[in-house]
Amino acid sequence: APKIFPWLYAVVKPTFHIRSLEQIHVYGTNGDKWKPVLLKLIDKDQLPEAYGGTRKVTNEFLEITSRDFEDFDETFEDFETDMCIYTVEAGEKFQVALDVRFPNSVIQ
Repeated sequence: APKIFPWLYAVVKPTFHIRSLEQIHVYGTNGDKWKPVLLKLIDKDQLPEAYGGTRKVTNEFLEITSRDFEDFDETFEDFETDMCIYTVEAGEKFQVALDVRFPNSVIQ
């Protein structure tokens, strides 16, 4: 959690039901505290290295099989690459459909 979050959480914590509080854990920015907790919940080979696991994040787990960007104008220079940027304004919705090639894949 960002550095300010534990302080904000302490302010709103009294308004939460006790059952909800039992399910919320705030560890702050110290990875030595939260990484072991993640490793108890997620297999090390499924957890990206940045979070204490061994999984290398690569593009091989995601294949874009089709694109349907009706709302885009034709000004995108890199439209044929595997990445495009679209800014979503406040209150606007943007839907992306992905075909996942491997079960239990993680999208980051």
